[in-house]
Amino acid sequence: MAVLLSDGRKDLKAALHHIFDAFNEDIDYTRGIFIKPNIVFPVKPGSHEITSPSFVKTLISTLRDRHSNIDIIIGEGVAAGCDPCENFHISGYARLAQELNVPLLDLHSTERKTIEWKFGKLKLPIVALERTYISLPVLKPSSACVISGALKNQKGLLLPGMKKHFHRLGLHEQIAELNTVVHPALTIMDCSRFFGQNIFISGNNCGEIDAIACHLLGIDEPEHVQLSRSAQVFADGFSVNDDEINIRLISARPIVEEFKRLGQLRLWSNPQACTMCRYLFRDIQNNLLKPQNLSGKVKLLAHSMKGAEIIIGLNPHWRREYDTVICVGACTRRVAKQGGYIHIPGCPPTLSDFYDNLP
Repeated sequence: MAVLLSDGRKDLKAALHHIFDAFNEDIDYTRGIFIKPNIVFPVKPGSHEITSPSFVKTLISTLRDRHSNIDIIIGEGVAAGCDPCENFHISGYARLAQELNVPLLDLHSTERKTIEWKFGKLKLPIVALERTYISLPVLKPSSACVISGALKNQKGLLLPGMKKHFHRLGLHEQIAELNTVVHPALTIMDCSRFFGQNIFISGNNCGEIDAIACHLLGIDEPEHVQLSRSAQVFADGFSVNDDEINIRLISARPIVEEFKRLGQLRLWSNPQACTMCRYLFRDIQNNLLKPQNLSGKVKLLAHSMKGAEIIIGLNPHWRREYDTVICVGACTRRVAKQGGYIHIPGCPPTLSDFYDNLP
């Protein structure tokens, strides 16, 4: 069995026991367990942007039911530019780790092993290579990859500089090739955002899990999923069987919007835009009513009333509807210079950088 659809709405622990039963042969409990949730940003547990700490709590309880003395470590490498301590605190994981007496690792600071891969050498956390690795992604829209799921969750293993390098190279092929060199023994993907609370797609193959998700969402496989097929991440002969799928899609909205809008501001992104730049609008929205950067916020309000295109990432693509173009981050410096546009420096820029450089 490579992929399993599970409904944990009535009894989450029973669903998790069923998942572990289904993939029992893939899990070597004697090596100890490394759990990698998705805690990429400093957001609260109910945001649906991160793996729920309450889910991880039930998962660890389920593991301890099966093996009372099991050795468990939780670890994550947050988005480049984020503070791991802030992420772990706001997300509830610092409290969870203390409550359950489980070590919580910042993967950016842990010991690494250098391995060979298609693009040269890659440093990966030893904890993910030597322990039984369980990945816990969240299925969500991604302006960089259409969907963020099982394949993309592995990017959290990388150091911040390499994460930025992935984006500069285009992201899709790099994600596919990353999944050829490191393989979770088990991936349990939370699909609550689209299919209902505690609906999971689980398996021992990240590519196949994402392929099932695309089928359920009714979308074509994004480039990184297709490239994973070409890179032989998928098992030979894998196909989607409609007879085995009985989860009903609860949302028919587009997976990824062409651009994000705030008033008359339009934010344009692409796969070469790093995560922290892509979430600039989230930070702007979350801080609109706070007293900091008041003069900059007045300038932004003026731009919002008149309209402006905000672009991020290398080789940006956008349709110009408004006269004002604001280029954000080091990657857009050349575009700003060539076009005579406003430029916000930084890699990534902070909110203060953004507001201080608005004309």
